[in-house]
Amino acid sequence: MEDRTPVSLRRFILSGVLSRAAMPGRVFGCALALWVAACGEPKAPPRQGEAAVQFLPQGPQVADLTLDRASLRLSRVVVVGDAPPPPMGPMPPPEVDLDLLGAGVTVRFTDLLPGVYSRVQLDFHAVMLGGTWRGTPFVARLEPQRGTRVSLRSAAGQELAEGRDIAFVVAVDISSWFAGQVLDQAMVQGGTITCDDRANPSVSMQLADRVAHSFDIQ
Repeated sequence: MEDRTPVSLRRFILSGVLSRAAMPGRVFGCALALWVAACGEPKAPPRQGEAAVQFLPQGPQVADLTLDRASLRLSRVVVVGDAPPPPMGPMPPPEVDLDLLGAGVTVRFTDLLPGVYSRVQLDFHAVMLGGTWRGTPFVARLEPQRGTRVSLRSAAGQELAEGRDIAFVVAVDISSWFAGQVLDQAMVQGGTITCDDRANPSVSMQLADRVAHSFDIQ
């Protein structure tokens, strides 16, 4: 708020601060109260903007496939823009579990500097699936190839500023993992279709690659 205190009054008060003897105590107190009333209370600092990334699983809607459990772990999730990293260094990227049959999960960032942000990067691992394929029990434990990193770019950047938040939505298309009846390529062992690094490894690699390409920023 602009200080509208008359110049003469401000000089009078300042002279009294420097030498209390310049005015009686009661006069000094009244003058000081007038100055505080004119200047107003000090304003609270503006709130720093917050960035949020919401991960929303979609599907699955695949004929002959039922899933009763499906999850993966997200790690090294970051939001990238034209701003430099925080002065004290960024906080460790969060690691969260995403229930692919649930409502999704949101990752929040409170230490980003003001700027325009348009990209989301992440790693994933520990993909766990369970259900049936054409009536046969199906279990998958998937890990991406080393060095796999998902990098997404939004069509339009969002400006993060003091008091202004930004939010990105990342959809995960589970149906795309099973396109083309990929599980028909897997062998049944012990009455169960198992896909991991030892059982049906070629199918497991296809599924893991499809997981990496199923993230879409909206």
